[in-house]
Amino acid sequence: MPELITHAITACLVLLCLDAIIQGVQTRSIGRPLFQLGAYFFVAVVLRLVTGYPQPRQAFGGGPTLALIVLMFFCILLGMAARYWFYLRGRFSTSAFLRPLLISPLVLLPLLGTVQPDVRPQAIQVISLAILAFQNGFFWRTVFEKAKP
Repeated sequence: MPELITHAITACLVLLCLDAIIQGVQTRSIGRPLFQLGAYFFVAVVLRLVTGYPQPRQAFGGGPTLALIVLMFFCILLGMAARYWFYLRGRFSTSAFLRPLLISPLVLLPLLGTVQPDVRPQAIQVISLAILAFQNGFFWRTVFEKAKP
């Protein structure tokens, strides 16, 4: 990763950890803040193992392969499922859970346009696209509500 991106990621992880600690102090609970801190630690470990973080390295320069497309699609589905569970109030409904999954290919299409064709993707690019795909899956409803015909 380039040095600027490395510093930005480090600053974001530190701020996220501080936010989790502050939320824990304000709400006087430790469950959710500990989960968040664990997730941030997991992200840092994965970055270290895959990209050598925090050592600077070239970040992008690749394109879609079938494995990358499948990974992005899976992350979109995972994001949609996470949104359902996050906002679940009451009993589980199979139809309400599966309904958003039917539009997942529509959410995937804009992501495919961001990837260069026929070039081998680097690890950091794959991670970034997977996270972006999860985010698009989680916020699919917001995007579709704001879209104009």
